[in-house]
Amino acid sequence: MRKVALAIAAMLVLAIVSPAFSQPFADVPTDHWAFDAIAELAAKGLVEGYPDGTFKGDRAMTRYEIAMVVARLLARIEAIKIPAPPAPPKIDVSRADITTLQRLINEFRAELAALGVRVTAVEEELAALRSRLDNTFITGDLTYVYVTGPYADPGLPEVQRNRARLTFRGRVGSHTATFLRARWNSRWPSADVTDFDRVYWEYAAPFGFTFRVGQDYWGLGPVGTLMTQYGATEGARAMGGFGPLSLTALGAFNQNDTASSTLGVRAAVTLIPGWETGINYRSDRNPTAATFVGSGWSFDFSGNIIANLALSGEFASYTTGGVGTTAYFVNLGLGGMLPSPVSDANIWYKNYPAGWAGVPTCGGAICTNTYAVGGFWLGADMNYVTAFGADVTFNVTQNFSAYVAYESGTANAAYAGVLSSIAATNRYSAYVVQGNLQLGHNSRIGAEYYTLNNGTSGLNVENGYAVYITHRW
Repeated sequence: MRKVALAIAAMLVLAIVSPAFSQPFADVPTDHWAFDAIAELAAKGLVEGYPDGTFKGDRAMTRYEIAMVVARLLARIEAIKIPAPPAPPKIDVSRADITTLQRLINEFRAELAALGVRVTAVEEELAALRSRLDNTFITGDLTYVYVTGPYADPGLPEVQRNRARLTFRGRVGSHTATFLRARWNSRWPSADVTDFDRVYWEYAAPFGFTFRVGQDYWGLGPVGTLMTQYGATEGARAMGGFGPLSLTALGAFNQNDTASSTLGVRAAVTLIPGWETGINYRSDRNPTAATFVGSGWSFDFSGNIIANLALSGEFASYTTGGVGTTAYFVNLGLGGMLPSPVSDANIWYKNYPAGWAGVPTCGGAICTNTYAVGGFWLGADMNYVTAFGADVTFNVTQNFSAYVAYESGTANAAYAGVLSSIAATNRYSAYVVQGNLQLGHNSRIGAEYYTLNNGTSGLNVENGYAVYITHRW
């Protein structure tokens, strides 16, 4: 056991300045080498002497006495108010700096990866920073799809789609921006078509509302059963928030390439943190004939039940020609609840009756695709079904992911073309399997297999393969 004098001397590291002190204990002479340290610790209340006024520095310190000193020291430290750290200095970054850093990343990509640096994540941050530096900037994407199966002529392999898109964003000041997207399709949906599918002007008003005017994909709510972003049409929209309440009003013209105009409104409220509920209304008219087409309303919700467990859905009703019909969709997102290598998973149930065909809503959105999540190159456009399904995404390696989806249900309307063997009230089942390999920054190559079966007749309706390449810049 160390002597008390040695233990006290070791605590000198806590004292920055050691001024002269009066003698605290009768048996500690002022010329002792540990006098200043003992006196300072006594003055601060960290050590106490014995009842007779002595320090007894030559006797061994017990564990209890050491614990008492440490406890007092910790209490003193906890009472110290540590000032907040200063704000980090502003770093000026130019576009040339970002370009130079990108070149360095390209040069030392392998070495950075070996050191555990997530190069792709760094490049994405650089791209976001570059876009914020520009008043006008351009991004793009290219897609190439090669298929076999029912969509290929007499079952032969063919190119299903070459698509290139360029997106132009321009900003003047902090309130006004423009957005243009040019696209070219080699085959689908039409051959050699070049156009602008999104062209709009946006103004962020100082009082909290945002206005958008031009051609865009208009929709109401997070699910879009009543009104979703099917086709790009001319229109205008105003959005604003007042605390937990948000409001949306929009007008779209020639929705779904029909002679109709649509007016829609939405009111959403967040009463519970993490949960939003909304009420939507739409009204459709034929401006050419000046006649009323129909109207409808819906209720939607979205939020987290617990961490990584999300629930969303919408119930919608629409009346046209004096006949009303209802549809609904519910999705449970498991997110990060499942163990690795699963990165995402969903379970859904949907009901789109035959009468829902009169509602110009979905097209390629979730309520008419066979699956809840779009993006498949093959597969039937299964409108008007009652079905349940599930999907799972696996991150097999850092650069390779796999996706599996399954759906089973009942057709509520007969189909034509490839799906002519599925009649109304027929059961069906379908699944898709995808594999995606990341090829550097924002590039990937993937493969997909899809099959659709008639559960009533026991026939395979269609199946096929696809290979695709996508790149974004």
